[in-house]
Amino acid sequence: SEFRTRGPAGGNDEFVELFNATGSPIDIGGWKISGSNSAGTVSDRATIPAATTLGPGCFFLVTNAGASGYSGSVVGNLTYTTGITDDGGVA
Repeated sequence: SEFRTRGPAGGNDEFVELFNATGSPIDIGGWKISGSNSAGTVSDRATIPAATTLGPGCFFLVTNAGASGYSGSVVGNLTYTTGITDDGGVA
C-alpha cells in the first residue's frame, strides 16, 4: 500500500507496507520485496516466510534494520538490511 526509500533518519530509513484490502485472507508466504537502482540492477531485499497469511483489512510491514534504518514507531513484521536506492524502484 505504501513504501519509503528515505526518511527523517536518512537513506536507510525505509519501509514497505502491504495491505489486504479484500474480505478474505491472502497467503503472502514466499512473496519477495525487490529493489533496483538507476542502472537497472534488481535484487531481493526480503522474502516473506512460508505460511504467512495476511488477514482481511490487515497490514504487513517490512523495514530496513541496517545502520540508521527504519525510524517509525510501528514495529515491522520482517526486516532487511540492504537499502533501496533513491534513484531505483521497488517491486
